[in-house]
Amino acid sequence: MKITVIGDSITEYNYRAKKNWVMYLDDINDTKIQNLGISGTGFAKKDPYINRIGLINGDVELIGVAVSFNDLNIELPIGEIDDFEEKSLMGYLNRFVAKLLEIHSDKKIIFYVQNVWSMYRPGKSRSDEYISKVEQVCQRKNIDFYTEMYYEDKDLRPWEWENRLLYFTSDNEELGDTGLVDDVHPNSEGHRVIAKKLRKYFGI
Repeated sequence: MKITVIGDSITEYNYRAKKNWVMYLDDINDTKIQNLGISGTGFAKKDPYINRIGLINGDVELIGVAVSFNDLNIELPIGEIDDFEEKSLMGYLNRFVAKLLEIHSDKKIIFYVQNVWSMYRPGKSRSDEYISKVEQVCQRKNIDFYTEMYYEDKDLRPWEWENRLLYFTSDNEELGDTGLVDDVHPNSEGHRVIAKKLRKYFGI
């Protein structure tokens, strides 16, 4: 299967993990993934996802879009699900969805949460509202949005210290980063967990 993924630093190969979830899935026979992940980005933040739609390979069978909490770190309201102006996160989201469907309506498109962050997880009002409204937009557009890694995941819990040590301690010797702990970016073992979940969503 040929897949294109759009996302943030957790999608992009970066210094935190020796092997990320995209690389795990790319190892599966007959799977080829175009990785359009860029660190620090989202629907609205920095280099927004909409700028990458034109880079999607024409022969892909599935497009996967990571809903990133980077967007919650900028001074924009979440807004309402009908917004279309670039004055709210929902406005940026709806513009992205409209352009993606305009160009790639013949492709299977899925949205998903990769992992929770300490700051953004169930019970945190801003991320709860954001995920709920993204879900409503996806429902209206008949896009599958997999929220299991937000609402139900029991494996990646970076607000718990022991879990953080196990899954969020950097292990990328090649890029010279090992032993650093944060509460956002998984290491190779954390990415293995993500890959297992996303493999199911992607159907590979």
